[in-house]
Amino acid sequence: MRDMSLLVIGDSGTGKTKFLDSMQAAGEKVFIFDFDKGTIGLKLVPRDSIFMVKDQPYWPPTVKLPPIIPNSGIYAYGTGWTKFLEKMNQIGTQIQAGTWPYTVLAFDSITFLGQLDINFILKTDKDEGKNPHIGQWGQQIQHLITLMDQLTSWPGIKYVTAHVQRDENPITKITERLPLVTGKFAPRLPTFFDEVYFAVVKRVGEKPVHQFITHSDSVHVQARTRFEVPDDIIQDWKEVLKYLPKVA
Repeated sequence: MRDMSLLVIGDSGTGKTKFLDSMQAAGEKVFIFDFDKGTIGLKLVPRDSIFMVKDQPYWPPTVKLPPIIPNSGIYAYGTGWTKFLEKMNQIGTQIQAGTWPYTVLAFDSITFLGQLDINFILKTDKDEGKNPHIGQWGQQIQHLITLMDQLTSWPGIKYVTAHVQRDENPITKITERLPLVTGKFAPRLPTFFDEVYFAVVKRVGEKPVHQFITHSDSVHVQARTRFEVPDDIIQDWKEVLKYLPKVA
C-alpha cells in the first residue's frame, strides 16, 4: 500500500474536493470526513464512504431551532467534535486489526474541522455564544497538532484540504497565501505532510484548467514536493502518480 500524506490549500471552487473523484477513478478506495458539505458535487466516491460532521449553529436558548434529523450528519452545537473522534477511534481500531478497507482517508476541510473543535471547547467551558479567548484557541491548536500527529502516522494515503487565507508578510510586504487555520497553527500545519500543494484555476483560452502549484514562491511560500511533481500539473491523481514511488 502506498503511504504518503498530502495537504492541498486553496480557495473554494479550485478543485480541492473534486480531486478525490480522480483518486477513486484511478482505483483508490476513498473515505472522506466531510466537515463543510463540500462533497455534494462528487460523482464517483460512494455516498456511504462519506461521513459528514457539522454542528448546528449556536443560538440563544430563547431561539427555537428545528429538530435535528437523526443520521443527517448535523449535530447539536458543540457535539460534532465528539462524533468525529468516535469515528476516528473506530477507524484506528480497524487499521490496527488490518480490516480497514480504504486506501485514502480524507479530511475536507481542516478549516471547518477546527470550527467543530472550538465549538466543543466553548460548550465544555460553558462559554457558548462568546468569542474564544487565547487559552481556548491554544487548546484548539493542541488538539489539532495531536490529531495531525496521529493521522499522518497511519498507513495509506492521507489527504487533507484547507481553505486559504491571505496575510501580508511584514518584511517583504508581499501578500502570502496560507492555510486558513488558527493563528500559530498556520505555519505548522504543512510540516506534518509529505506533499503540500496549492490548488488554482487558470484560463487556457476560454477554458478553465484546474492545476496544482507544487513549489514555493513568494506567494505560495509553503508549497513543497519531495517527489518533484511539476508546477501547473493538472489536478488528476493519475498524473500525480507518475511522479510518486510505487511503494513509499
